[in-house]
Parts: sequence; structure tokens; C-alpha cells
Amino acid sequence: MRGGFDQYVRPSVEQARELARGTGATIERTVVPALGTAIGTVMSVGDVARDARVRAAFNRIAPEKAVVPVKKSSGIGSTIALAAAAVVAVGVAYAVWQTFRADDELWVADDEAPLDDTRP
Repeated sequence: MRGGFDQYVRPSVEQARELARGTGATIERTVVPALGTAIGTVMSVGDVARDARVRAAFNRIAPEKAVVPVKKSSGIGSTIALAAAAVVAVGVAYAVWQTFRADDELWVADDEAPLDDTRP
């Protein structure tokens, strides 16, 4: 049974583990920074739009088009952005947990005595 496990099950589990680690690393390197950049850009554009100096400058250039004050309520976009950030945070936390968890108890040691061994 141990030979079958070592021959069939363990290689598949090792491949799955390496695939999960590679996927986690890829997500960490590409998706998280891109999402952070996108969220930061959207937030900075919103901050610039709310700035009183920008409104005053715009009113000086086009006084007939007065800037309407931006209301403070959050819309569906901010809700979706927060949900996406939460999903990414959970994914990164899971990848970190998988990387740093103890693998000591996952496999049977090779030097164990056989089950049918009779001891005096």
C-alpha cells in the first residue's frame, strides 16, 4: 500500500502543491499590484475632483459651467472595489498560509517500522 501511495498519490499531490504555489506567486506578482494601481488611480482622480482649488480653477476658466458639489455617498463602484479588494486580500492570505504552514505531519516517515513487525 505504501508503494502504491508513493507511486500514484504522492506525485499528484506534489504537482498540485507546486501548481498552487506557482499560481499564488503569479497572482501576487501580477494581479495584486495591478488591482492596487487601479484602485489608487480611481481614488486619486476622486480626490482631485473634490479638491476646492481644482473647482475654483475650473470656475475661473468656465464660469457659466459651475461645478456641482460632489455628494459623499458611496455608489456601486466603490462597493464592487471593496468586494474585489476583500477577495484579493483573502486570496493573498490563503497563499501566505499555504506557503508557511508546517508540512511535518502531512506525510508518513520513510523509516517507520512495518505494521506486521513483532517486537519482543
